[in-house]
Amino acid sequence: MSIHNDLDELIGFTQQHFGIDQQSARQFGMGLVKEFGGEYLYVSKRFATSQRDKEIIAAFNGRNIDELSKQYGLCARQIKNIVNG
Repeated sequence: MSIHNDLDELIGFTQQHFGIDQQSARQFGMGLVKEFGGEYLYVSKRFATSQRDKEIIAAFNGRNIDELSKQYGLCARQIKNIVNG
């Protein structure tokens, strides 16, 4: 696959997941290429988990454990562990 196609895929992914216009997505992609081009870039899953946990804590109202467990695909015990820190 050529670099151009990879960049097009990154732009499409960025637009879809971040809901931004093509020009902004292209600027983001080019910024990544400029900053990290040719390097191995590792993105920890822990970042996503950390963000998910923050969302769960913010949404927790003391009575919605079942709702949050369905929404995030976690069991009630996991939700309790997250909100109890």
